[in-house]
Amino acid sequence: MVEERLAVKFDALSAGRLPPLGLVVACGELHPSKGDLLEEDVEVVMEVYSAVGNLIGSNCKTFRRSTLFGFQTFSMCTTNAYRGSVSRIRVYPRPVSASGTETFDTGIPSGVCATWRSEHLLKQPATNRFDLSQLLERLERFEERLSVRLDALYAHRDSIDCYVHAYGELHSLSGDSLLQDVELVLGAYSSAGLLIARGSSAIRRAQFFMFQTFALSAIFHGDSFALSRIRIYPQPLAPLGPQEQSQRAATFKRVDSMMWARCQPPAAPNTTP
Repeated sequence: MVEERLAVKFDALSAGRLPPLGLVVACGELHPSKGDLLEEDVEVVMEVYSAVGNLIGSNCKTFRRSTLFGFQTFSMCTTNAYRGSVSRIRVYPRPVSASGTETFDTGIPSGVCATWRSEHLLKQPATNRFDLSQLLERLERFEERLSVRLDALYAHRDSIDCYVHAYGELHSLSGDSLLQDVELVLGAYSSAGLLIARGSSAIRRAQFFMFQTFALSAIFHGDSFALSRIRIYPQPLAPLGPQEQSQRAATFKRVDSMMWARCQPPAAPNTTP
């Protein structure tokens, strides 16, 4: 009912856990149900409930009518650790004004990727990398809309790594500069067609000349060996307002503090008599 009222629909929904952190993550795609554009700004909400029905975590992302085209992927995780049983995970849209104050996607902070990687990844020879380049998929219609082209794409996963890496070049088709700031998005899909990992990186118009290389990483949940495709595509980069910057910074600090505590060596036993 809510999806019909806002003229949107969800696809490729998946959910799972990031075990070392105790966080619950949900991924998916938001599509306009009428054409390529949203009729209004939409907020997507994720709510996680315990086995006894208590709300134990939530997150949300705001989708802008001015920046969404065709569809947009999302990845949200709870910002507090919870290791008990989960009974249900709700994902639903609502008008941005319904919450009273605007909220923003906190996603999975890149610092979580880096710290988790340093905690679990051993030094591996290059032969232990799984080349996933054959799974790469471009969306040329998205590139044409922003007058850009992706080239030299490569993707891989290390043998004991917990996320997908992708690299490439972004070229301008409108001279030496970009028409606007661009966000590059990586979406990794399972063999069942579910989005199980998302990552993104910003390319700024002011810093761009002719082309720019990029690197994307995304934590996955589920079996990465069952990946069926990896999409890389550009979309307009929405400007960050002061409230969004503040909220994201607070979330990143909270999660990074939790990860820092996990990485500290155990305290030496007290031998004082």
